[in-house]
This record gives sequence, structure tokens and C-alpha cells, in this order.
Amino acid sequence: MIPRTVLIILGLGILTTVTGCAVDASPSAMTPSKVYTHDAIYQGQPYGGGIDYETKMDEEEQQYRRQRSAQEQAQERAYQQWQQERERQRDPRWER
Repeated sequence: MIPRTVLIILGLGILTTVTGCAVDASPSAMTPSKVYTHDAIYQGQPYGGGIDYETKMDEEEQQYRRQRSAQEQAQERAYQQWQQERERQRDPRWER
């Protein structure tokens, strides 16, 4: 039973490969039938608007990095304060 199943699966795999290779590879067959305009347009301008698009993305990235850096610094300060409080609680010299 197993060899028959294996032969059927192999046969189907070969048939799909053969029919896949028989597809017409002309350029007209390779072009998409529809062009989606929402993929090609970014805010009313053609995609890849050049320098303006790149500078805008660079500015947004810098703004994000500044915000993220400020968040990380605040988290680090809070963690250091927490660590100091924890050390004070464990230190026997600090009496309550």
C-alpha cells in the first residue's frame, strides 16, 4: 500500500512540474492584468518621489530615534532609582 501511495504522490508531483514548465513564458503572459494605483501612489505623488520622500523618511526616523532615546533614558533612571531603593532596603545600616 505504501509504495503505491508513494508512486501516486511522485507521479502527481512530476505531472505538476511538467505542466508548470509548459506555460507560455512570453512577456505578455508575465505582465500583471491589473495595476493597483494605491500601490503606485504615495499621498498624491508618484511612488519614489526622490529626495523629498527620502528626506521626509529620514526626518521621521530621527524623530522616532529621539523619542525612543528619551524613553530609554527615563526607563534607565527609574531602574537606577529602584535599584538604589532596593539596596537601601537590604543594607542593615539603614534603619527604619
